[in-house]
Amino acid sequence: MRRLYYNEAIKRPPPIQLYLLTGFLGSGKTTLLNNLLELSRKKRTGIIINEFGETEVDRSMIDHRDLEMIKLSNGQIFFCGLAGDFVKAIASFADRPIGYLLIEVSGMANPASLDAVLGEVKKLTGDAFVYREMICVVDAPQLLDLVQAVPAVCNQIVRSEIILVNKVDLVEESVVEEIEGKIRQLQPEANISRTTYCRRVDQGQILTID
Repeated sequence: MRRLYYNEAIKRPPPIQLYLLTGFLGSGKTTLLNNLLELSRKKRTGIIINEFGETEVDRSMIDHRDLEMIKLSNGQIFFCGLAGDFVKAIASFADRPIGYLLIEVSGMANPASLDAVLGEVKKLTGDAFVYREMICVVDAPQLLDLVQAVPAVCNQIVRSEIILVNKVDLVEESVVEEIEGKIRQLQPEANISRTTYCRRVDQGQILTID
């Protein structure tokens, strides 16, 4: 009789797919989050919301459904003081029966330390998570001014794999083209999509969720 070894006897669940959603205040992150929840409605999903300040608008706008949620308030999760809490919050989902973990970060987030955070998560949870992408929502009417005045906006673009140029219906085509050119300067490898209400204007999907 063939012996069944320990590693063969236990079928491990697939890793939880980890997505980060970023963008300056008012760009449309929470709209994107709701869109992704709609897309993943047949999948059990976890959410971490990093609210900056005391207003709980983001939490009140979210359709909870069958969700697992953690909120980190009054601070930016990539700052040293809260990075440990952020790591623990992610790790707390490792044994939960979810397929996706969506993290909406503060509009002032500087994700430069993301790799270090993911490294700490891996130390605690092994292969429980797989980082997929950071999605940055940019506000078309404001972006060209924001990149000059708010360093966090540039940092978010530089670190993101997917960038949504949102509210393109509110600006001229020439402005959208200038925005896309600026994004290419900052992050030449990003996948850029034009959106209204964080839905692609060409009707394609931002993400493919199995």
